[in-house]
Amino acid sequence: MKVRLDRKCPVNHDWDHVADFRFAADARPCATLLSKLDDGVYRVTDSRWPDEGLDVTVFVSGEVAGG
Repeated sequence: MKVRLDRKCPVNHDWDHVADFRFAADARPCATLLSKLDDGVYRVTDSRWPDEGLDVTVFVSGEVAGG
């Protein structure tokens, strides 16, 4: 599986692995919900297309960060 969901640790600011997904379309709603529930910072990293590089989306309080 090439789509990864991570949570940013509020203490040491490291990214902790939460789950792996087959599709980003499944990971993004989970990141949205989890970030809304615990007011944490989550990121979805999609590495399915290595020629195009990584697609990283960060979620804060149920919203996409910076957007």
